[in-house]
Amino acid sequence: MGFQFGSFNSICETAALVICPLVGSSQGVEPTCYSRNVDIGGTLIFQPSTCFVHIVAIIMTAIMILHIRSKYTAVGRKEILIFFWMYMAIELLAMFLDSGIIPTANKAYP
Repeated sequence: MGFQFGSFNSICETAALVICPLVGSSQGVEPTCYSRNVDIGGTLIFQPSTCFVHIVAIIMTAIMILHIRSKYTAVGRKEILIFFWMYMAIELLAMFLDSGIIPTANKAYP
């Protein structure tokens, strides 16, 4: 199981990443192991530990945004705020994709 340029097979067989259903064959690349799943109110949540890390990242990003907004003389304040807002949106979407709230068979997934 070697790594080739442009091939995600070895990476996707080890870890269930967001891009894995989109690469490889028509069904994507299946990982050999998954983390435990949790059933909450009839909804199966995949990889709850990954969701927890995404939630912590969103909270920390919100704290950084609040601290940046309090600095009135910071150079590049607007640019870094745009970066953090975009990062927060990406983290939120990644949480939905990792947890299975947006299923891989959905047209919105790609």
